[in-house]
Amino acid sequence: MMKGAAMNFDRKILFDGLRGHFGKFNQTQVDVINAIVAEFERRNLRDVRWLAYMLATAKGECNFKPVREGFKKTDAEARKHVAMLKRKGVIRADYAKPHPLTGKSYYGRGCPTQITHFENYEKLGKILNLPLVNDPDLVLKVEVGVAVGFVGMERGLFAADKSGPHNLHRYFNNIADDPVGARRIINGRDKAKIFAGYHAQILAVLKAAVIVVKSAPPLPKMSPALVDIINVPASKRDAEIPMQKPAAELPQLDGGEVTAETAMQRAVLKIVVGLAAAVGLIVFLGSLWKGN
Repeated sequence: MMKGAAMNFDRKILFDGLRGHFGKFNQTQVDVINAIVAEFERRNLRDVRWLAYMLATAKGECNFKPVREGFKKTDAEARKHVAMLKRKGVIRADYAKPHPLTGKSYYGRGCPTQITHFENYEKLGKILNLPLVNDPDLVLKVEVGVAVGFVGMERGLFAADKSGPHNLHRYFNNIADDPVGARRIINGRDKAKIFAGYHAQILAVLKAAVIVVKSAPPLPKMSPALVDIINVPASKRDAEIPMQKPAAELPQLDGGEVTAETAMQRAVLKIVVGLAAAVGLIVFLGSLWKGN
């Protein structure tokens, strides 16, 4: 399944294969596909199924083009589309209404995923250090939309349940291979089998397009706690991890450097000496008693 090794992809083989399944692409679609594949290569990710599912999501969600919700051309049209979905009962809340503090609308935008709701724009803006709250249309830029897609799908920022976040690793790992279930990463079970079909087609193309497989050991299995630490920014991570007391802070004896191991040995020695003294005292007192 091409796991455990870094990989690059021959763009000619890749695009020839994709065109065979999905037809001709315009320049924007080419740019989106290239950006997704390049980001996968840059991040040195090891499971080609992840890339296949990201491209499948880009195909199903936005046809490889950054879009506004409903494939509308203007902000006003997108807001009207969401309001219509609310009236028809398709969605529970009109999340495209202008926010009372910013005046911006946080309907779906982007590719490979369309992020919705103020909270997601705020969260991803902080992670990527981008002003997505004040300028949500930034997600329509190819490079920004791709960054949002990778962070959101890798970490499982869009959906979760009692078992944890719905992310790529949950559905594609050493045990799981579930492109149907992977739809939960973005949108429940909506068109899950269609997206899984795209995944199968794209995966076959990617396998044919691999041109460089660098020697690399398989990624070690990590505990959930370690994965969580890795996903925390370095500054926050360092502040949250308790540090062991350094040896330099231990009491100094005889003017020499004391390690934790040496200090422990000396403490044990003191206990032994103390016990020996106590035994000697008991023997001495016993002899006095017998003499009396």
